[in-house]
Amino acid sequence: MPSWAFRYTPIERLIDGCQPLPDGLELVSASIQSGPAGGAIDADTESDTVTATWPTVPSGGQAQVLVTAEVDPDLPYAADGVPMTNTATVVADNAPLAPADATMDPPRP
Repeated sequence: MPSWAFRYTPIERLIDGCQPLPDGLELVSASIQSGPAGGAIDADTESDTVTATWPTVPSGGQAQVLVTAEVDPDLPYAADGVPMTNTATVVADNAPLAPADATMDPPRP
């Protein structure tokens, strides 16, 4: 099962970080690996979206979330070897929207 971590490095305060999984992946779980106290996570397996929230993250601080997903069993064989782009977005109350992409090629069933 593929899993990956994404790390937030906010400026001052972090309101919300959201990661909808790319088509072809199904969310299994998500957990906060590190970060300031008060963090909360919503791993919505219906929409395959992970949302992590902290009331405050100090300047230069970081928060890390581990997301575990599996390849959709109905993904066509033709998709084997086709990279998927995963995007995480950070929203802060004192900075512009900050998306970041990572490309991966998870093993197909």
